[in-house]
Amino acid sequence: MEHRPILAAVLCAVSICAAGCEGIDHAAEKEFLGSGGAARVSVYPAIVRRAGITYDADEAGRLAQGLVDQDLARAVVARDEVPMSAGWKANQAAMWSRSVREFRVWLAAHPDTSDYAVLPEYLIQPRGAVGIHVYVLDRQGRLAFGRLYNSHWKEMRGALGRGPSVCTDVLLTELRVRLGAPDGRGKR
Repeated sequence: MEHRPILAAVLCAVSICAAGCEGIDHAAEKEFLGSGGAARVSVYPAIVRRAGITYDADEAGRLAQGLVDQDLARAVVARDEVPMSAGWKANQAAMWSRSVREFRVWLAAHPDTSDYAVLPEYLIQPRGAVGIHVYVLDRQGRLAFGRLYNSHWKEMRGALGRGPSVCTDVLLTELRVRLGAPDGRGKR
């Protein structure tokens, strides 16, 4: 049983690379995680995927305020909704990869003045949340941080079957662990 999270992580990484290798740029990740709360961050309205796509500016506001309150970043809420292709894919990694690409293309056409642009994405079925994604791009369009959570991840378990607000709480916890530690690995 202890190997299940490791196996899930390996399968997720392989799936993401197979779906287009939209992997995290390790140099950009090191810069982001080492920013020590000084980074200027724009949080875009959360994408909420149900049968279609809606946007949740309130959850973006909660995420931005949480980053500020915990001294993790100088965050603001961006007003623009990032357009995404509709459609739910059975392959969550392919969906994640597609969203990263679409966010990158959109951001190149609509440059942000912040150091980083953050886009949360919540997968909500009739029974509640089944997945959480987050994409953090730097000014060069590099993926500096990203997460894909589903039922295989312990971080997701508290959000399963719940709504967008609990998904935002999961992201805040993850960002606090990663940004609040000098090595970005949750170790103080």
